[in-house]
Amino acid sequence: MPDVSNEDLMKLIYRVIKKQDALEKTMHKVLELIESKKIPLPKTEFKFYPVANQGELEHICKKIEKDPDYKQSLIRFLERKNDVQIDDLFTEDFLFEFNIKGVNGKKSLEGVPLFDEIFVELKRRQGLSEKQITTVVMQVLRHIKSRIYMRIQRSRKKHGSSVHENKSSNEERSESLEVDSTEIPIQAEYIDMDYLIKDESDDDSESPETYFDDDEEEEVLDEYRDELNTFRPIKNDHELKTISEKIRTDPQYTRKTSLQLVTASSDGIVKLSQIFALEFMKDYALHVGNKKKRLSILLPYKAFYFDIRKKLGDSLKEIESDAALEIQSMHNRYKNQLQHKNKY
Repeated sequence: MPDVSNEDLMKLIYRVIKKQDALEKTMHKVLELIESKKIPLPKTEFKFYPVANQGELEHICKKIEKDPDYKQSLIRFLERKNDVQIDDLFTEDFLFEFNIKGVNGKKSLEGVPLFDEIFVELKRRQGLSEKQITTVVMQVLRHIKSRIYMRIQRSRKKHGSSVHENKSSNEERSESLEVDSTEIPIQAEYIDMDYLIKDESDDDSESPETYFDDDEEEEVLDEYRDELNTFRPIKNDHELKTISEKIRTDPQYTRKTSLQLVTASSDGIVKLSQIFALEFMKDYALHVGNKKKRLSILLPYKAFYFDIRKKLGDSLKEIESDAALEIQSMHNRYKNQLQHKNKY
């Protein structure tokens, strides 16, 4: 074996180092190429729930207009449905306030980004023409109007026959309203759901389970439209004081508002979000805790949530469990809205 000089050994080492450098550069380029092809995954799973009120609608529309990534994520989310419908984007009770053109005292769907840029776009991708899209929307709105009409009719039929026999007992119970709105015993009762509606002309016939003539339907809806649109979620202490005073002094107001909340709920179960606005609820917990005020002692909670749920047969545990979950959900929604507002 020939002798290997130090010079030869150094040349060999130099060649190895050069090859290693070349390999590292090649590997670095490969890694850069792989990194450029990676699709970023969202940190959290995208979620969307049908819009329930004007505040939520404005919030979502701003995101659609200002955040292209959010818009595309929303489209992809809705495309997963086999056949997206307008009530996948708006709740039924909120859609009741709309028609396509905004005529006859209704709000217009046209011009709303959630409708124009999301729903219409999805339907176009399905191959529908403008006329076909209009027809689809009108059919859904027709179904919603009829369901609300039948809900009102069922309530009238259900409660009308027991009005007279319950009137005297309700007048006695209404006296319990004369209490301090900040201290309400949770066991007290003063609303009878059987006296929510006074209609002496109702008979005992079953409510129809089909569609009705437009004139008949509009007549009933018009009769109750003022009641359905009177109460708005409480936003501040001034409104809380005003509503509490009405509850304490006006049993008829309490009955009408209770009726409105029940009929406005899609499943007949009153939600806290119907009674209190997000900005109001941020300072409240069901009971005292985390420096929050106590919601359960407020008169609107007692009259419009607890008593109605109790009359429907729910237990105290069920009522408070549902309330606690909804309060947490409202807190989270408020935080999300606040973060979005601060972001922009």
